[in-house]
Amino acid sequence: MMKNKLFVTDLDGTLLNSQIRLSDYTVKTLNQLIGKGLPITFSTSRSFYTTSMMLKDVQFCLPCITYNGVYVMKADTGEVIRKNLLERVVFDNVRNIAKGFDMKPYIFGKTNDQVEKLVYEEPDNSAQIQFLDERIKRNDKRLTKAEASVGDLDELININFLYPLKQICKLEGILRSKYDKQVSIKVIKDIYNEGFYTLEVSNKDANKGKMLEYVGNLLGVNMKDITVFGDQSNDKEMFDLAGTKIAVNNANEKLKEMADKVIESNDCDGVAKYLREVWENDINR
Repeated sequence: MMKNKLFVTDLDGTLLNSQIRLSDYTVKTLNQLIGKGLPITFSTSRSFYTTSMMLKDVQFCLPCITYNGVYVMKADTGEVIRKNLLERVVFDNVRNIAKGFDMKPYIFGKTNDQVEKLVYEEPDNSAQIQFLDERIKRNDKRLTKAEASVGDLDELININFLYPLKQICKLEGILRSKYDKQVSIKVIKDIYNEGFYTLEVSNKDANKGKMLEYVGNLLGVNMKDITVFGDQSNDKEMFDLAGTKIAVNNANEKLKEMADKVIESNDCDGVAKYLREVWENDINR
């Protein structure tokens, strides 16, 4: 019964708990169910570099979506199946506009030899400090001071700004007026820093919903047979298209209103418990 279905979960705030980890229960449950044939993968704003460390104890093997749809990759090997990159001319213009607002970006990209980089400047605020500290603590080899030229980046993944909402809205308004039809512009609440939001600019096809359709087609699964799990605004793209929409209890209210079901929170293993229940109900039919 499960071979024609697909389960796709967001990570931060959904599968990962508030400590940005997977609980022992979730790891054990996922591996048991994957071993029995549960078709599950993930869709995240994070990079494969980061998720491969965070999810190293789980035997994910189906194509996954990273960087909010910039890449579709094989979850077990990291092989790139599809990429939706940002055009350099748009990137340069966005960066220059932001400079006019004294807003510093985080730039994600890859060099010609496919070495991934996270280019940053000295932090402006507490959220940026937390963002960098998290990556410094885990010895993130992508970190590169902005003195290194972004011209060394052969692939431009996205450009991000992490600031309070008022500043983000001001920049968003300008960018939408100029580039709304050319790029994907997302404003995502920072669930780890109250009052802060990330504005992300990427390729127009870098969209969790579009790449959900792509993965579904790749695996031969109809959208009506796909179940998605999420908690924030960037998951709306998947909720708009999937046959079954599940929000965790800690999700924002708009996503909960879209959901077919609200389950326990990310700190209570809501996704893993739901998956176990669905699996057991399926085999008992």
